[in-house]
Amino acid sequence: MQLVADAQALVLAGDQHLALVAHQGINSFDDGALFFAGPAAAAFWQRWFESDGSLANSRVGDPNTGDFIDTFGNKMRVLAVANPQINYADFAAGNQSWGMFLADNALKTEGYGLIRVNHQQQHFALECWHWKAKPGKDQQFAGWPVIHAFPKA
Repeated sequence: MQLVADAQALVLAGDQHLALVAHQGINSFDDGALFFAGPAAAAFWQRWFESDGSLANSRVGDPNTGDFIDTFGNKMRVLAVANPQINYADFAAGNQSWGMFLADNALKTEGYGLIRVNHQQQHFALECWHWKAKPGKDQQFAGWPVIHAFPKA
């Protein structure tokens, strides 16, 4: 973890079934690497990241963003997450299928991610789009894009 943080690398992940941008933490919530998991291309199993609404340092009023400690004690600051259009409790209460299969495509968060590098402004934009969205015309998932400055040399 420290090696990746020292390299100031952007970590890219795939096949997570949940689009998410977060800083991994080592000692604090944001002193590690920044990572971006784009949305699943076809999410058979849906995933959620839902807080209890009490995360410190939330972003753009989203209660599912902010400082989080997982069950293993790892810290991270969640900057954006694309949860399904139905919360997990409602899904679980009405789930008549097996496992985490969410059949209604309108409720899923499938799509694609883009990284736009802007050398003039010295930042990159992490984008998250639904399959049906048209960049330049439609909106991204709520909380995106996440703009991040290039690391200082």
